[in-house]
Amino acid sequence: MGRVPERKAAPTYLLAGSGRLAKHLKRYLSRSGYELRLWSRNGDPAFNSISAKRVPDPFERLALAAQDASCVLLALSDAAIPEIAGHKALSRKLRVHFSGAHSWPRLHGAHPLMSFGPELYPLKTYASIPFVCEKGRASFHRLFPGLRNPSFTIEPEQKPLYHALCSMSGNFTALLWQAAFEHLDGKLGLPRAALEPYLRQVCANIARDPASALTGPLSRGDGGTLSAHLAALKGSPLKNVYASFLALHGAKKQ
Repeated sequence: MGRVPERKAAPTYLLAGSGRLAKHLKRYLSRSGYELRLWSRNGDPAFNSISAKRVPDPFERLALAAQDASCVLLALSDAAIPEIAGHKALSRKLRVHFSGAHSWPRLHGAHPLMSFGPELYPLKTYASIPFVCEKGRASFHRLFPGLRNPSFTIEPEQKPLYHALCSMSGNFTALLWQAAFEHLDGKLGLPRAALEPYLRQVCANIARDPASALTGPLSRGDGGTLSAHLAALKGSPLKNVYASFLALHGAKKQ
């Protein structure tokens, strides 16, 4: 991953949040040798450097935790970012948010292009995550000196499209696989394990060559099979999903 910078050269971070992203960032940065102060609205001691029993007011705890931090990491929901970033205790600090869709004046964006599951990852995985930053704002390597993650920049106004594409490719795929596992197991009696080799190979094909990864009746233009699929999905929301993908494929061929 590369040498961690000397401690005196690295920022001290205040990590705000206690959700899934905050947990992964805490793991990555602490394992990489960075100083962290922690804050969240709730009283979870794992995400509050200042005891909630001693200081019950969350914004008083925020001010205390921010005192010796030079950079604030806003690992929060998009709706909460402006409120917390605008707290007077943070106004003179470098503030970083991780929203993929939004941009705010005087805040620096660094969106991790990764899916964060409930389990924490090995350090090698964290070090491979690309970060997408905003043109005209601080670079990733200024925000996180010493980390060697790949980084890219886009215009702030391009972020909604960028994030929509990320969400569709990741989350919509997950929804399709959830439906496949549920229906094959519940209606056809096939175990989940039967689909797993197919899933792995689909992902490998897409990663190797997206342009040639399409297979089956859609790639062959087998209209009879496609019609049979639509008939089998009658009465399910999946029929509309299937028809939408047929339309997408048709538009790409034009």
